[in-house]
Amino acid sequence: MPNQFPYLNKEEKEIHIKKVLADCAAIINDSGSNTLSESFRDIIAGIRGPDDDNYHVKSVTTACIRSAIGITPRSGLVVMPLDCYKEPDPSLTTLHFSDHINRAIKALKLLGLWRTDAHL
Repeated sequence: MPNQFPYLNKEEKEIHIKKVLADCAAIINDSGSNTLSESFRDIIAGIRGPDDDNYHVKSVTTACIRSAIGITPRSGLVVMPLDCYKEPDPSLTTLHFSDHINRAIKALKLLGLWRTDAHL
C-alpha cells in the first residue's frame, strides 16, 4: 500500500500519530456517548484480534474487521471473500473476544462499514 501521508516528514508523522491516539482516547473516554465509546472500543479490540495465535480465528474476525475499515493486510494472511461479512462462529474463540467481535460488527453495520454481501 502506498504511504498515506507522503507529505509528512518523521516529526510531522509523529505529531499526526499522537493526535490520532489522543482522538481515540477522547472517544473511548467520552462518558456522554457510552454506546459509541463502547462500540469504538470493541472495534479497536477487533482490530487487535484474539490473544492467541489462532490464524483461522483472525482470518474470519480480525482480518475482516480490518478490511471493513480500510486497513490492508501487511502479512501473508489472505482474507477470502466467503470468510468475511458474515457473523463469525462464536465457538471459534473465547467468549470475551467473541463478545468484542459481535459488538464490533454491530457497530460497523450501524456506521455503514460492514457489508452484508460476500464481495470484497
